[in-house]
Amino acid sequence: MGKGNYLVFLTADHGAAHSINFMKEYKMPADFLQLNKIVTDLNNELKSQFGVEKLVLSDKTTRSTLTMLK
Repeated sequence: MGKGNYLVFLTADHGAAHSINFMKEYKMPADFLQLNKIVTDLNNELKSQFGVEKLVLSDKTTRSTLTMLK
């Protein structure tokens, strides 16, 4: 470190994945996110842990909404 010493990083990584069909064609594991199944499984697990049904209210977006535990 000091005057005249520089460290430069350049990157062009945009991190985009190939399409699911492309990945399947080349035998890579790929599938669509199944939000209804995730919500169902999560609700089942939460019910077994807390005894409350349907803590996850929505699967309409990539964000899930939980009810408040009292």
